[in-house]
Amino acid sequence: MALITASIAERERFTAFAGENDASAPLDSMATIRFLETFNPTCTTVDGIGPGSLVEDVEGTLGATTRITLSEIESREYIEFERQPEGLLFRLDYTGRFADGARETKEYDPGAKIFSIGVVRQH
Repeated sequence: MALITASIAERERFTAFAGENDASAPLDSMATIRFLETFNPTCTTVDGIGPGSLVEDVEGTLGATTRITLSEIESREYIEFERQPEGLLFRLDYTGRFADGARETKEYDPGAKIFSIGVVRQH
C-alpha cells in the first residue's frame, strides 16, 4: 500500500492514502485522497478535538460513546460518539475494555485518549 506522509517544519502532520495499493509503483499525483490520518496533537477539529484529547472531554462535545470496536487484523481500536461528524474516524489509544473474545464494547479505561483522527472520503 502506498502511503504519503506530509511533514511541516520536520514534524509529521498527516498520512494520506489515495487507493494506490502497489507501494513500488510511481505515485499518481492526480489520485484522489481517500483517507487522511493524523497522530499530531496540534491538528484538531474545529471543536479542539485532536490526538491526545481525553475521551471524557470528547464526550462533553460529541456526546456519549456509542461503541468501541476492535479491528480484526491489526487490533486497532476505534471509538464512536453520539454526535460524531460524518467522515471522521477516531482511533482510541488501546484503552478499550473488551470482554474475552469480544470485538465491541462501550467501556474504556480512565484516562483514555484519542490516538489519531482520520478523515474518510465520503462517496
